[in-house]
Amino acid sequence: MNVIGIMQGRLSPPPAGRLQAFPWASWRDEFASARRAGFGAIEWLVTADGLDDNPLWSDHGVAEIRGLSADHAIAVTSVCADCFIDRPFVRVAGAAREASSNLLTRLIERSAAAGIPVVLVPVLEAGAIVTEQDQRDLLVALEVPLAAAVRLGVSLALESDWAGAPWRALIDRSACPALGAYYDAGNAASLGRDPASDLRALGATLRGVHIKDREFGGGSVALGHGAADWPRFFTALAASGYAGPLILETPAGTEPVLNARRNLGHVKGGLQASRARTAP
Repeated sequence: MNVIGIMQGRLSPPPAGRLQAFPWASWRDEFASARRAGFGAIEWLVTADGLDDNPLWSDHGVAEIRGLSADHAIAVTSVCADCFIDRPFVRVAGAAREASSNLLTRLIERSAAAGIPVVLVPVLEAGAIVTEQDQRDLLVALEVPLAAAVRLGVSLALESDWAGAPWRALIDRSACPALGAYYDAGNAASLGRDPASDLRALGATLRGVHIKDREFGGGSVALGHGAADWPRFFTALAASGYAGPLILETPAGTEPVLNARRNLGHVKGGLQASRARTAP
């Protein structure tokens, strides 16, 4: 059974002009809000903005995270390392690549301390994997972080805009059991990807799934208002055997908790319908 969670910041009013930001004023309150809205998990967010102040870096912050998680029965199932959008591993000088690698290693260590089992690393936008050299540079940069991940029992999950088959080939090329994929339904829909083909190809490498909707070639919208083919997606998800968390990365809007509840209802309905379609 998939636990359904929500990314940090999606239960709080977003800063003007920004879709994604760490909820500095309300991160503690979001545990209670998530519980009241019916969620079972939160995805932690580490952004470039205020990077050094993120509670995950300190022992006191980790203790708070663990305490709030236990008090509200809200698991922290993953860390979204959004900071790597601004600190790519490819097409940069060697010193910058090494600095990003060291940051990721530290983040894996802190996630393990907080009991968070998955670290999502976006290889998107400036960090998108385009060439064969990019693939080599990325895998070299991940060697030390992956060794730490294996040692600490943490999974490192790449979020890419590639189709499933080449994405799986890149993961297999690393030959490290700690490396997997993090699939984003909205990004795939925006690019016209086929979720059945993607999820079938990624298979057992799946470590997490973002639930959001986007217009074709456009931005994020409420679930059911974009290009995502949700019946096909949920049927493919059920067929894949993936039983891990589903994390809403939906727009908060002007009424964040109400919108989150509506989107949660959409996901629950889609999961129920897919089970009915695939029942023997």
